[in-house]
Amino acid sequence: MSVQDPVQAMLERMGGTQLQRQYQTHAATIAPRKRLPNAESDIYSYSYCIVVGGLAAVADALLDRMFRAAMDEKHKLLSPNEQQLRENAVQDYLVTESLKPDTGPTMGMDYYEKLNEELRLSDGFKLRPANHRILNHTDREAVIKMLMNGDAGFGGTISGKFPKMTLEQATKLFDLHIAADQGSPQSIPLKFMSWLWEQGVKSANPDAAGASSPVYEFLQKLAPNGDWSGWINKFCEGNPIKSPATLGDAMLKLYELRIINERVFWTSNLGAAVGGFKRRLIITVLMELAVELYAVFEGVRLGHIKWLDDRESLATQILRWRDQPKYVDMKIMIQCMASSYGVLRLAAAQDPLSLNFTSIGMTIKHLVCYPAMINRHYVHLASFSRTDALSIDAAFVARTGVVLPSLNTEEFDKMKAFDKRIIDLGCFSTRVRVLGSRYEAQVEPLIARLEKLALYAQENDAAMALFDSLCESWYLADIEDDNKALAQFESDLDRIEKKIRLTVVKNN
Repeated sequence: MSVQDPVQAMLERMGGTQLQRQYQTHAATIAPRKRLPNAESDIYSYSYCIVVGGLAAVADALLDRMFRAAMDEKHKLLSPNEQQLRENAVQDYLVTESLKPDTGPTMGMDYYEKLNEELRLSDGFKLRPANHRILNHTDREAVIKMLMNGDAGFGGTISGKFPKMTLEQATKLFDLHIAADQGSPQSIPLKFMSWLWEQGVKSANPDAAGASSPVYEFLQKLAPNGDWSGWINKFCEGNPIKSPATLGDAMLKLYELRIINERVFWTSNLGAAVGGFKRRLIITVLMELAVELYAVFEGVRLGHIKWLDDRESLATQILRWRDQPKYVDMKIMIQCMASSYGVLRLAAAQDPLSLNFTSIGMTIKHLVCYPAMINRHYVHLASFSRTDALSIDAAFVARTGVVLPSLNTEEFDKMKAFDKRIIDLGCFSTRVRVLGSRYEAQVEPLIARLEKLALYAQENDAAMALFDSLCESWYLADIEDDNKALAQFESDLDRIEKKIRLTVVKNN
C-alpha cells in the first residue's frame, strides 16, 4: 500500500513500520465477506429466455406445419385411378409371393360376409362394404399374426382359410393393404373405434365372440339404459344413429357415415393437437432444463456452487441456488415465449387446440408456487447471513479473546412473558415491572400472591381500592434503591393482604 493511504499513514505515526506490518498481516488473514446467495435479474438472463423460448416457438411452428402436411399427404383422398394402382399393388404382391387365395365371395381378406349371421349383429349395425374395415384393420400386430397363420374372421376365429406366410410377407401385405384403404373414401377407423365395436360384439354375444372388457361394460352403463344414440346424436346433424344403439354400434355407424375416421381426425385441429402433444411436452421439459443449466452455470461462476465438492454437497448447493425468484421468473418468461406460436395461431386461425397446454400448465404451476418459493428464499438468506455473522464473531473472539455480548432469545421471551403477566394482573406500576425484569425470582412469589388478591378484589369494592393502591403507575417510583423497593413492595403487600382478608370477612 502507498504512504498516502490514511490508515497506513496513521499507523506509521503511531508505531512505525512494525505496526504497519502487523496491520498488513492482520488484513491478509481476514476472510472476505461472503456474497448473499441471491441472483439478480439482468439483461443477459432476459435475452437468454427470449432467444431460447423464441427458438422453441419457431421449432413448434415448423414441426406443427410439417405434421399437418404429413397427415394431409398420408390420408389424402385418392382419385379412382390412384386408388386402383394401390389395390393392384396388393394383388400383384399376392401373385408374386404365391399367396393369393381362391377367388370367391367368401375369400376376401377380412372374411366378413358370413360374420353378420355368426355374430348375430342387429339390423342397421351389420358389417357392410361401407364399414367392414372396422374389423381387423387397426390392431397391426394382431392382424399380422392372423395373416402369418392364414386365419380370418372375428379375432382370427377361422383358421387355415388363407395361405400361411412369413413375418416379412405378412407385414408387407398389411402395409400395402392399409395404404390402399387409407386413400379410399371411407378411410379406416380409429383404433379406439375398432376396439369399442369389437367389445360391443363380445358383450352382446359372449358365447360366440368371447367375454368383453370390464372397461367397456363400465362405459356402456354410463348411457341411459345402455343406449348411446341419444348422447351421440346431440353432436351430429340429422340424428344419424338410430335407437337403441350400444357404444360399439355407435362407433360402427360413425365410421360408416364418415363422421369419424382417420382422415377426419388426423387432418383436423384436434388431430394436430393430439399428434403434437408429445412434441410440446418435450419442448416444455427442455425449457425447464435450459433455465436449470443457466442457474447452475451462474452459480458456479459466482462461486455459490463448488463443482469439486462431493456429490451430496454439490446437490444441496444446486437445489438451494436454483430455488430463488430470478430463475422462477426466467422459467415463466421462457415458457411464455415457447407457447407464443399457439397464441398467435389462436388469434389468427381461431384454433385454441394449437395452444401449448403443457407450457401454459407449467407457467401456472410456477405462479401458484411462487409465494412459497419467496418465503423459502428469504428464510435461506436470513440463515446464510446469521451463519456468516456468527463465523465472523467467532473469528474475532478467537483472535482477540474479547467475548462479544449476546442476548439469549429464550430468556428475552421469558422476560417478556413475565412482564405481560404483571400487566395482565392489572398492575401498571412501572417500578414493579422494572423490579420484575431485574429480579424475577424474588418478584414472582409476590406477583403470585397479588394474583390471588385480585380474585377477592373483583367481588368487593373496598378490597378493590386496597388492591389498586399497589398497582398505580407511580407506586414505588420515589424509591431508587432496588433492595429497598423490593422490601417496601413485600411490606405493603403483607399489609394490604391482611386488610383485604378483614374486609372480606366483614362482608360475609
